[in-house]
Amino acid sequence: MLQTDPVAGGSCNAYDYACADPVNKDDTSGNCLAGCIGDLLGIIVAAAVIYIVWRVYCAVKGCTVKIPSSAIRIPFPNYAAWAARAFRYVLYAVYVIYNVFTGAIWKFGITRQVPWTKRVNRQLPKCKRYFGSGCAGSVLKWTIGWGSARTWEARYFAAYVAAHHHCPPGARLCI
Repeated sequence: MLQTDPVAGGSCNAYDYACADPVNKDDTSGNCLAGCIGDLLGIIVAAAVIYIVWRVYCAVKGCTVKIPSSAIRIPFPNYAAWAARAFRYVLYAVYVIYNVFTGAIWKFGITRQVPWTKRVNRQLPKCKRYFGSGCAGSVLKWTIGWGSARTWEARYFAAYVAAHHHCPPGARLCI
């Protein structure tokens, strides 16, 4: 470069571009100070801290998450609840019950029963009455602890509501 950077401190020295690393850094406007990268990292760290604080709050108090484009709130578990403490080391199945012909989801649920099909089999007649045809259940996730199982269940409900704008028919309140 034959001219100095018009922005004082705009790069590592007055005559280079992007701190002499144009492959990994750029400054197409010519206005980014060396602190731009630091600012971006600061934003990422702040967002991570907010997320962690939110997760801790939800774990202690329990919370609901409103799904965009819907008035539905998905309850996430309270890790201080009796069940979360009593069953924190128990194996759970997070399952889905669905129509075997259309694939339409009837509900999500969790169970610690062995075999896991006991709980699902008790719910299949209601699913069959609703759809008018065959239903089945499948395990979506095996996890340890009531809180973890409820969190996974809430994630599946949230994804369903985001796609369909309502709770599955077998779980009108998404719980």
